[in-house]
Amino acid sequence: MTSPAMALTWAEIHRFARSPLVLPLVLVLLVSRTLSTWRDMTDWTIQSVDAATTLVLVGAGVMLAANLAVLRERRGGTADLLESLPLPAANRTWSVLCASLFCGAAAALLVLSLHVPTLLVGAAPAGVFRPQELAAGVLAVMLMGALGVALGRWVPSPVAAPVVLMLIVWSLFQFRDSWLLPLVPTQALPFEAARPPLWHLLYLAALVTAVSLAAVMRHRRTTGTVAAAVAASAAVVGAATLTAVPSAFEGAEPVELAGTHEGRVTVTAQASACEEHDGVDYCALPGFEPWVPLWRDAIGPVLEAAPPQAPQLEAVYQYTGYAFNDLEGGGYALVGTTWGRNGGEVEYRRAVAGSVAAFMAGFPPPDVLQSDGQGGFGCDAAGQARTVIALWLLGQTEAPVAAGTEREHMAEVGSDEVVAVELPASVFGAVSYGQAELDMAEELLADPNTQTLVHQEWERLVDVETTLEEAADVLGVAVPPGEPSGAEQGTACA
Repeated sequence: MTSPAMALTWAEIHRFARSPLVLPLVLVLLVSRTLSTWRDMTDWTIQSVDAATTLVLVGAGVMLAANLAVLRERRGGTADLLESLPLPAANRTWSVLCASLFCGAAAALLVLSLHVPTLLVGAAPAGVFRPQELAAGVLAVMLMGALGVALGRWVPSPVAAPVVLMLIVWSLFQFRDSWLLPLVPTQALPFEAARPPLWHLLYLAALVTAVSLAAVMRHRRTTGTVAAAVAASAAVVGAATLTAVPSAFEGAEPVELAGTHEGRVTVTAQASACEEHDGVDYCALPGFEPWVPLWRDAIGPVLEAAPPQAPQLEAVYQYTGYAFNDLEGGGYALVGTTWGRNGGEVEYRRAVAGSVAAFMAGFPPPDVLQSDGQGGFGCDAAGQARTVIALWLLGQTEAPVAAGTEREHMAEVGSDEVVAVELPASVFGAVSYGQAELDMAEELLADPNTQTLVHQEWERLVDVETTLEEAADVLGVAVPPGEPSGAEQGTACA
C-alpha cells in the first residue's frame, strides 16, 4: 500500500474502535457469557463451540459497521469530493476491508481472552479443548466484516446488510447440523465434534479470502486478484464436498460394560471407562474422568451414613441419550453430562445424593413412574418412615428440600396417545412427600445420635408399612403438626 492508503486504513481502524456497533457489543457479549456460564461446570467440547458461536453478536456489529463505512461514499455530494483524492475506489475498499478484518479479529480475541479464563474459576474442566473451534469463531467474525464490505460495494443499499445478517442468524437455527455454516452450534454428542474442526477452519479461511477478493474486484480486476478469487472459490467448493465426521456411536453394537453385575447394563464401548472407589464403580464417558471426584464427594457421605445391611450401591453410570441402549434393575446411580460450579453444583449434588438415598430406602428408581390407575402418575411417600430416612441420608450431602410438581412431563396414555401430565417431582423422582417428613429429617440431622439409632432399627425404619408415628417413637422425636401431601400427588409409594 502507498502511504495515503496506509493512513486511510489507520483512520478506518480508529473509526471502528469508536463505533457504537462494535465495542458495546463486545462488552455485552463478555458480560452475558460470563454470567450465563459462571455456575456451569466447564465442558470444553461444548463451551468452546458455544464461545465461538456467540461471537456472531460481535460479528453482526463488525458487519454493519463495515457496511456503513463503505456506504459513506454514497452520501450526497461525497462522490464528487472523492474524485479529488489520490486514492481510487479499489484502494478505499482495501482500507475498509483491512480495518474490518483487523478490528473484527481484535474484538473476537478480546472477548475470548477475557471470557475463557473465567471458565477455569472453580472448575474441574472436562471434555476436549479444541483451539480450532475458538479460531473458527474469530474467522467467522472476520468473514462477517468482509461480507459487510462486499455487500456495500456490490449491493450499495443500507437494507442489504441487515437482511443478510438476519439470514445468517436464521440459518444458524434452521440448519444447526450443517458444518458448512460459518458457525456450527450443534455437536453430535457432548464429547464428540459434529464436523472435522481443522477442515472447518480451513473452509472458513477460504471463505474469508473469497469474500474479501469479491469486495476488491468490484473496482479492480487484475490477473492476480482473479486468480486468487478462483483459487479461494475452488477451496470453498472442495471443502463443501467433505462430509462431517460420522459419529463413533453410529452403528455401534451394545457391549457389556466392564464391572457390571449380571450383565444388567449395556452401553456402547465408548462409555466403558470405569474407576472403582470404595467398592463402587464410577463409569464416566470419555473426557469426563475429572468429574469422578465430584460424584464421589456427593455420594460418599450418603454411603458412609448408611448401615452395612442397607442395599449396596454397585455403580455410578454417566449417561447420554445416545450412549445408553439398555438399563434395567437397581443398584446404580445415574449422572448426566452437566454439573455445576461456583454454587451451581448444589442442585446436582442433591440430585445424585437423593437418588442414592432413595435407592437405599427402597424407593423405585427415579425413571420409573407408577400409575395410580386413574390416568395419573407418580406416588405419594407422605406418612412413611422411610421417607424421613431417605431425607436424612440426603442431608449428609446437601440440605433436603420440599417436593414440587413437574407440569410438562409427557406420558403415553393408551396405545397411541401422548399427553402432558402433572407429576410430583423431588430428588427421589416422581415421589411426593409433605412438610412433616421434611421437618422430622431436619430435626434428625441436628441430632448426633441419629446415625446409631438408624443403624440399630434400619429394617424397621425402611419398611413400607412403618408410619411416621412409629419412627418418631424409635428415633425419639415428635411428629410435626400438619397434614401429609395428600393423594392428589398419586397413590402411596409401594
